Amino acid sequence: MKIRLLILALLIYFVGFTQNKTDSLFNYLEDQLYFSVLNNNLINTPDGFKTYGFSNGISFGFIKDIPLNNRRNIGIGIGLGYASDTFKNNLKMVENNGLFQFSLQNENYDTNKISTKAIEVPLEFRWRTSTPDKFKFWRIYSGIKVSYLYKNEYTFIDSSINYKINNPEKLNEWQYGLTLSAGYSSFNLYTYFGLNPLYNNVKINNENTSIRVLKVGLIFYIL
Repeated sequence: MKIRLLILALLIYFVGFTQNKTDSLFNYLEDQLYFSVLNNNLINTPDGFKTYGFSNGISFGFIKDIPLNNRRNIGIGIGLGYASDTFKNNLKMVENNGLFQFSLQNENYDTNKISTKAIEVPLEFRWRTSTPDKFKFWRIYSGIKVSYLYKNEYTFIDSSINYKINNPEKLNEWQYGLTLSAGYSSFNLYTYFGLNPLYNNVKINNENTSIRVLKVGLIFYIL
């Protein structure tokens, strides 16, 4: 809760700072609040890996825009945000005296998921058709996003067992990947392609894995 309140306070500060800087039509900026609703997927998975239900993700934050030309239709953006994600699948995690074991389960379980909370920093190269008095325009933003997973929880529930593992060390706390958003006005398609594994040094069926994250959904930009 303290992390989310801190991020919200920073967003309010940045928005107020931006408003003071954009009074002149000739110096307008595309500083934006963003909010995304995503479907989380895992790729590069081992044989027998399955997902179930809907693995959702949300994020919100603020992006500071820095124009690179006089027309101001090309720029870069750097932001700060918060993300909450779930990953539902059949990869079971067991901890015993600090040692972790992973196995692929059959369908006889009720819940098998990872939940994460993260602070994220997006960095974007931005192209748009905006003008000082045109608030609906086409855009293509591509870039990279770095996230710090500060709170993680694994949950497993079946007919006889119910347990949680808080902040399992087998999850990579630092995540980074490529991003792309494109669309018109506030509604835009969005994708995130993870470049590093979600799990750290995990073997399944005596084989090393490099499971990565793929997110697809919608992102909304608000001036």
